[in-house]
Amino acid sequence: MMYRVVFESQHPRDKRLIIERGPWLVDRASADYWKTTFSKLLPQQFIWIELAQQDQGLHEIP
Repeated sequence: MMYRVVFESQHPRDKRLIIERGPWLVDRASADYWKTTFSKLLPQQFIWIELAQQDQGLHEIP
């Protein structure tokens, strides 16, 4: 199974919600590593992992 790291933040001026999906698909261990690493570097962003399924699109992992 492949996963994608997703970043959520607010625009600093007008507080619009910005959601950016990482361009790479990785295994679960790598996704956890990148989520942990980016959480430390970008504390103002909410970061989560999505499951990439070919037939059903992307789904958030709790």
